[in-house]
Amino acid sequence: MPNQNVKPLLVLLLLVSTFATARAELADRDQPIHVEAETTSTDTRNSRNVLQGNVTVVQGSLQMKADKATIWEDKTGNQYLEAEGKPVQFKQKLEGGGMLEARSDRAEYDGAKGDLRLIGHAYLKRINDEATGERIFYNAQTEEYRVEGGKDASGKPGRVKMTIIPKKNNPTTPGAKP
Repeated sequence: MPNQNVKPLLVLLLLVSTFATARAELADRDQPIHVEAETTSTDTRNSRNVLQGNVTVVQGSLQMKADKATIWEDKTGNQYLEAEGKPVQFKQKLEGGGMLEARSDRAEYDGAKGDLRLIGHAYLKRINDEATGERIFYNAQTEEYRVEGGKDASGKPGRVKMTIIPKKNNPTTPGAKP
């Protein structure tokens, strides 16, 4: 009987190799951050902005929409974000073409570590590959991520769903079949 731990490990390795071929637009992190909201509250001493009501954040090709967002910067210039919405929505152009799209009930970004956490009804699409679960944890620096199914209403483990398009069939992969 095959080892039961091998199948989840193979799926994880396949996911990492598939999604790692596309990186977020590198120039975005150096672009100004433009925000719009119905109300804002700014603490300039602590570089903290609280935005509420139809929040839109744009930085280069990155676009985020939420009901509420808190954005701040530490003393070394690392940027952080916490956002809530039904859903919080992200879009960003990827280096080499294609788009990254994500949505969840809550999102947290840690600029020092490059960690993006999508919490509650999480969805991630990179080019044509998709993943859904209760939580998605993605590290932009290592390009590794983890999808968790959470628990259903009865307390049983929830399910993760994925669609992975082989590179040879992916129209955005050089040399792929249309």
